[in-house]
Amino acid sequence: RSTGAASLRLAAKDFESNLRKVERLFEESPVECRTLASLLELERERDIHDGNVLRDPSAAIGLLWIRRSLAFQSHLYYESLVRSDHGK
Repeated sequence: RSTGAASLRLAAKDFESNLRKVERLFEESPVECRTLASLLELERERDIHDGNVLRDPSAAIGLLWIRRSLAFQSHLYYESLVRSDHGK
């Protein structure tokens, strides 16, 4: 097994865990979570966080890590494509 494949499996598992954090809140309050802004506002109203410091677990922290994961993977794949194009 390659290190890359193991890393991607770990990233997928982490992504799934973060997605579950968002889904939990959505399933609990689907009407209040119709938009991303309303989902985040609901957590703020419930005092889930310490002011601007996000607590884990929460939907907000799950979304933050999903965004970071997608940005990282996008960069990783882009760099892989650029390197493979230069090798031709």
